Amino acid sequence: MGRNVSIRRLTLGLVTLVLVMLATLGAVTQRGVNFANPVLATQGGTGQSVYAVGDLLYASTTTALSKLADVATGQVLISGGVGVAPAWSGAPSGLTSLSAATLTATTSATIGGATPTAITNIRVYAPSLTPAATPIAIGIDEQAFTVTGLTTADKVFVNGPAPTALCPAVTFRVSVANTLAIGFSDLTAAACTPAAGTYNIVAIRS
Repeated sequence: MGRNVSIRRLTLGLVTLVLVMLATLGAVTQRGVNFANPVLATQGGTGQSVYAVGDLLYASTTTALSKLADVATGQVLISGGVGVAPAWSGAPSGLTSLSAATLTATTSATIGGATPTAITNIRVYAPSLTPAATPIAIGIDEQAFTVTGLTTADKVFVNGPAPTALCPAVTFRVSVANTLAIGFSDLTAAACTPAAGTYNIVAIRS
């Protein structure tokens, strides 16, 4: 009986000693390969043992992975350039805001062509307009409407309501600041009233 108790105590002591040694060395051996605890990136692991919700892993060196902690709502992940760690940003280069209502450029945007004109602002308007009846003559009748915010530097694209068949809108321009001029083509010698309603305007400023 006493001998069995001694063997049990000896066995328990040896197991405890092995566990302590493993914990101290921080390694386990599998098929002759020593794996660190936690397993390193160079060994197929991450080198990380604790995470917070939202953490992202990235290569901080050629042999290690690091954690990028989560941040406030609305931030975006941006590149730091070749060889530089990524980072969160609320205002990436060239922008001052990422809110749902505003996307503001701090510098101009150049699109297409060998020597294109830079775009500095894009705005959308949706005024409700009520054109007057055209003159009793065939031709173009240009009418002016107040649209606050338009400038003569704007190029406008307009999508209006379904046109009146005999006097559709055919031309659009900013005649002076805050004024949209719409040309209605009068296709009849009789008076014609163009369609009233919402005219959706996209103004591109350059």
